Amino acid sequence: GEVLPLVENLRGRAFRKDKRLRAMDVELLVRRYQRHPYVQILRVYEIKEGKHYEVDYWCDVCAIVMFETGPCSCCQDDNRLRKRLADPPNP
Repeated sequence: GEVLPLVENLRGRAFRKDKRLRAMDVELLVRRYQRHPYVQILRVYEIKEGKHYEVDYWCDVCAIVMFETGPCSCCQDDNRLRKRLADPPNP
């Protein structure tokens, strides 16, 4: 029942940059700071058919993970949205 603004780091900015994330049913693992209204996203999970899928971005050329859409920080090739089946996040 609360509106919690996101810290504008890589994972928080990803929701502004990639409309696909805003269309998903997600569960976020966040860090909440005392005396601040913001939450920092630590992990993003899509919930689909009762299963959790960890969401990030992947460069197929460099085989490295990134946390927002755009060119790879290494080779500058486009990265892709990746979803991997994950165990449910710990509370």
